[in-house]
Amino acid sequence: MRPWLTMKAAPAAREVPLRFKRAASGTGRKGPASGRLPSRSVHRENIMDARLSSDLLRGHTDAIVLNILSSGDAYGFEIYNTILERTDGAYELKETTLYSSYKRLEAEDCVSSYWGDETRGGRRRYYRITEKGREVLRRNLLDWQFTQRILKTLLPVPPDIEIAPA
Repeated sequence: MRPWLTMKAAPAAREVPLRFKRAASGTGRKGPASGRLPSRSVHRENIMDARLSSDLLRGHTDAIVLNILSSGDAYGFEIYNTILERTDGAYELKETTLYSSYKRLEAEDCVSSYWGDETRGGRRRYYRITEKGREVLRRNLLDWQFTQRILKTLLPVPPDIEIAPA
């Protein structure tokens, strides 16, 4: 297993493969459980080897939440669904992990929350990024770009190994 392609589901310390099954068309090609490949540029033959490392994402949950909230207010389960949508279902943060992040971000004044005025169903707690939260997000994005640059330098793909382009 190539460590730079190994991915684990956060926050557990176990490896969880992306969920794929054989396409129903009988073509023998493999695709995600939804029947379509992720929209990102990923080769079919290499996607089956890719895993998400919780070690790579650990500590970035707050930045993920802040990044989603930078587009506008959202309630907790909406943020959860946005993560699933943006990753085409390849990455799922546990709800308890997300709600811990919401509480932590609110305690640090990075987000504020309020109750919605839903006319149907249960009340929803909405989260809004604050100015402090925008500054924390900016810092986290700079740190992430630096980390990516270092990892690309330390983990170049050897010429004899084929993987999907980034």
